[in-house]
Amino acid sequence: MKLLFFCCFFIVAAFSQSQTSRLEDEYEASLDAWQTLNPRAYTFVVISEVLVAEPTKYRIGRTTIKVRNDQVVSRSYVEKEPVYYPGEVAVSWSETTPETLGTNEGGYPASTFDDVYNDCLNNILSYPDPDTDGYAKLDVDSNGLISRCGYYGSNAHAYINIESVKYCR
Repeated sequence: MKLLFFCCFFIVAAFSQSQTSRLEDEYEASLDAWQTLNPRAYTFVVISEVLVAEPTKYRIGRTTIKVRNDQVVSRSYVEKEPVYYPGEVAVSWSETTPETLGTNEGGYPASTFDDVYNDCLNNILSYPDPDTDGYAKLDVDSNGLISRCGYYGSNAHAYINIESVKYCR
């Protein structure tokens, strides 16, 4: 019986370690792909779900962030409803000057794509607690860049969903 317990424990521990190790390897490969590109000018779009009424009414938000020479130069946000149809705009704003950047609530923060990688690593992939039933997941696009970084559990979830990254070299 003790042997069976130790075998099961070893298999679970090995699976957990291999899952963590795989995520770390995928993250490092994706970060390397981003750093190899090293664009000086780019725009990316972050998708978010916005709960507007309990329990199931959602809107979809799109935050567009423009970066030049490693500085955020503009951030805009459009929120539409309903989720499943090209609905009417419910919320919309733009921040286009240094004084206005970060002044509106909602949307993804005024960030560079390097900040997205840091957010993914430090706030999402590190989130899973071994005592929960959640799991972390990292998806990359055809260029190897983060397209989705998430933690999913029965009592909590957090994710960054990148719709697109356009860049100039």
